Amino acid sequence: MACLPWLGLLVALTGVLPAVTVTDTRADGGWTVTGRSSDLAGTGTAQGATVRAAHLGWAPHLVDAASAQATPGARVAPAPAGGPGLAAPARLASGSGLGSATLGADLELQVPVDTKAGGYAGALTVSLFPED
Repeated sequence: MACLPWLGLLVALTGVLPAVTVTDTRADGGWTVTGRSSDLAGTGTAQGATVRAAHLGWAPHLVDAASAQATPGARVAPAPAGGPGLAAPARLASGSGLGSATLGADLELQVPVDTKAGGYAGALTVSLFPED
């Protein structure tokens, strides 16, 4: 993640979700992909510190959807920017039809400037749901 200039009393870090490809071989039906973050737990020198999942947001986009109909989900702002963050599942994209779609998202983590320095670990889980 890259570090952006101060946003008031916050520091914003940006990154990119690795590409997620959905291939649907069904003639009928559709699908939805959602994502949700865990809290980030401090490691090493940040042991015992936590960054809440609500501090992570995303802006979904399509990387490639040439062979399937797909629509990216709405931007989810981090909690410090007035959004819910990714503490609850949010739609990455939905689609239908035979073929493949590659999905992506720009990530933004906003933390207070007094967040304990060090490493943090967590998980961003994506789930695929078929729709009939």
